[in-house]
Amino acid sequence: MHLILHCGVTGDPAPRVSWFRGNINITRYVNILNNGSIGLNVTEGEEGGAARTGTLYHCRATNTIGAIKKNYSHY
Repeated sequence: MHLILHCGVTGDPAPRVSWFRGNINITRYVNILNNGSIGLNVTEGEEGGAARTGTLYHCRATNTIGAIKKNYSHY
């Protein structure tokens, strides 16, 4: 199964988007699309960018003006 999470942020200056699984930054393990969304393959027990069921994900967008966070629960 493939899971797509949408961050959907814009800003001026353009924000930098980071993705987290729980408190672990998974940004380096995933491909971030132009709109800040990511796609994850749903598997059990894998490290890196693999999605896990029963897990909280969030994206954080930051620029020089401030930061915003969006939470997702995957079950």
